[in-house]
Amino acid sequence: MDNIFGKNFIDGYVPDILELLSNLSSDEVFTPPKIVNQILDTLPSKIWNDKSLKFLDPGCKSGVFLREISKRLMKGLVKDFPEEGERRYHIFKNMLYGNAITQLTSLISRRTLYYTKEPNQKDYSVVQFKDNDGNIRYKQTDHLYENKKKCVYCNASLEEYDRAKKGRETHAYDFIHRNEIFKNMKFDVIIGNPPYQLGDGGFGASASPIYQKFIDQAKKMGARYVAMIVPARWYSGGKGLDEFRDEMMKDKRMKILVDYPDASECFPGVEIKGGVCYFLWDSEYNGKCKISRYFNGEIISTDERSLDEFPTFVRFNEAVPILRKVVSTKELIDKKTLANLKIKCIILKHSNILERMTYAEELQYLVGNEKRNKFISDLLLHLNGNTLCLFQLVEKHGKVLYDLVNDVAKDRKVFFVYGGVDGLERERIRGIVENEKDAIIIASYGTFSTGINIRNINNIVFASPSKSKIRVLQSLGRGLRRSESKMDVRLFDLSDDIKQGSRQNYTLSHFTERLNIYNEEQFNYEISKVKLK
Repeated sequence: MDNIFGKNFIDGYVPDILELLSNLSSDEVFTPPKIVNQILDTLPSKIWNDKSLKFLDPGCKSGVFLREISKRLMKGLVKDFPEEGERRYHIFKNMLYGNAITQLTSLISRRTLYYTKEPNQKDYSVVQFKDNDGNIRYKQTDHLYENKKKCVYCNASLEEYDRAKKGRETHAYDFIHRNEIFKNMKFDVIIGNPPYQLGDGGFGASASPIYQKFIDQAKKMGARYVAMIVPARWYSGGKGLDEFRDEMMKDKRMKILVDYPDASECFPGVEIKGGVCYFLWDSEYNGKCKISRYFNGEIISTDERSLDEFPTFVRFNEAVPILRKVVSTKELIDKKTLANLKIKCIILKHSNILERMTYAEELQYLVGNEKRNKFISDLLLHLNGNTLCLFQLVEKHGKVLYDLVNDVAKDRKVFFVYGGVDGLERERIRGIVENEKDAIIIASYGTFSTGINIRNINNIVFASPSKSKIRVLQSLGRGLRRSESKMDVRLFDLSDDIKQGSRQNYTLSHFTERLNIYNEEQFNYEISKVKLK
């Protein structure tokens, strides 16, 4: 007789229902129970014996994280609660919380954790609550649009995500917007698989990452432990990730990082370019990070090191011993292996600044300042040789600079390189510039540092403020490549003095950080001041 139940039942294996769920959308990728338990294994074993802790999944989809946590707590709290019903009541009522990302996933998560989508039903729920939400909540939240175009919280485009009037999900996740559901609660462990990206209305099929906002918010809430599985593209920065990457790389509280170059090993049938990773962040830890890499279902390498040991994150542990033997940039310049570096620091003096600004306000002011942008475009047009101008914000700054330069460049070739430019086009640009002597490339920091390799660069201009050592050295490294026709490379480091009184503004402080980098690397530099007119 044919087996009507399938091969798994012949083998005696009954699959977990959560392994069989299809993903609902690009931002609703369900985590297999096996991977969830690997992530839980990174947490100290003692937490399963602590009845006082509170756990939060800030991006509940299937409820699998909370379900697997409940299993461990049910075993770990036997001494405190010998009676099973009392133990279950304490765990489900006082320790497990979820912030669902959609109305549908809230129902799925409740069904997974409570065995019913309405845990106020006495005969069905494993623990009865007074309301039908239990501790898995969902709140319809609205985006807050800046200039009626993009959400100030998550960068979602108005055109793409203002769907409330149509009765559709807006994907305005409460946790990273107003955070009203559990805002007054203290959580010890924040863990999960947050949404990954949202369309931002940019060039082409553009999308902005949002998972980093979940991580940042979890840290701000004062959690002892944060553990999440996210795309690994933050290793190289790029669109919306540069500042986040820099913070993660230098954060000594990063205790464990597990890397999956092939995302399908975590999420079968799901393609995530660059792979995925999960990590453990411990607020009381201060040391090196344990970095492991998975391949074909097993860990093939493990190393303990600082994430920022090298200018770029080294994904393959096997390469670390080799890189540690590499001589410094200064030594390579002295040996004439690299081009000779000349750094000219230009402090732009602003006037009529009436109020102190936050960093975000200061950045918006700078990129929108017409006099500053005119100074940069004039500088680019007057420099001799191939010139690279690096910026941070694509539409608000990079596109503005490109238009200013391109409009008056006459016969000079001008290129615009950002995250939306595909690999073939970047390679085409590289080939052209290698044979040019007076081209101008206006490129985003993250895209240029990892996505285009041009040796024939004579000038580099830092048009956006940064204090990241990784970003600075990575960007310089691209320009320092020596060729037969290029012996020197000039860096123009632009900073802005908009301070009030004796207190430095944020971007001027960032300039001080860059000077520290130059001093550490033993680079020579000169400083001049220019009053914007």
